[in-house]
Amino acid sequence: MGRFGSHPCRPVAYANVVVEGTNKGTQSDSAGDFVITGVPPGRHVVITRAIFCVPRRDTVIVRSGEITVLQVRLVRAWAPPADSLKKVGRWPPRLDPVLAARIPSGRNMTAFHLQGVLRMNIRDARAHRESRETQGPPRACALAWRDTLLEALQVADYASPLEGAVHECACSPDVGVRLSGSGPQVRIELCSYCGEVRVISGSVSQFAFFGKGSERFERFIHYAFYDSTH
Repeated sequence: MGRFGSHPCRPVAYANVVVEGTNKGTQSDSAGDFVITGVPPGRHVVITRAIFCVPRRDTVIVRSGEITVLQVRLVRAWAPPADSLKKVGRWPPRLDPVLAARIPSGRNMTAFHLQGVLRMNIRDARAHRESRETQGPPRACALAWRDTLLEALQVADYASPLEGAVHECACSPDVGVRLSGSGPQVRIELCSYCGEVRVISGSVSQFAFFGKGSERFERFIHYAFYDSTH
């Protein structure tokens, strides 16, 4: 368990945390607190990231039967000129209007497990990308969930459009969604471990943290893969 804060001492909500080399990860709640369970005993490196903060790496020692507490102080990397961005309608960063228009046009929606995916590693910008593979047959989804995902994407936390900042999953996104219809296909990749999402349609793509859309994203993941009545 742990807590994220920034300078001055303010909690950092929806910060991203991953245990390096595992699929263990989560994000902080509105108070900056987080809990990761199932981490094996031993020495581990914890990677933490949040919008407009410098990525951080902390080494922790996990002992069997004990709770490991980690206090993380994140340093702000860049303070956006919010006033100037508001004047041109570019603040806060939001879902790309092209993607926002294409998602509702999808008339067929399927969900599938992803495997063998490695996105850009935050420590090495030259890290390669493996081909995306699906595991098991896709599952048809009710179109009402398309609207739920759109609502979640509209309140997710995005990188700054001016800085061109990109944050990508340090573990492997495990949930894929495909929307197809009369318009261009839209693909959505979700990581239920660390709470990051990527939306792709043709040459347009965008990354985000689940942020305020967390509850909607998690309900969809549960519906698509863990609801036995589906």
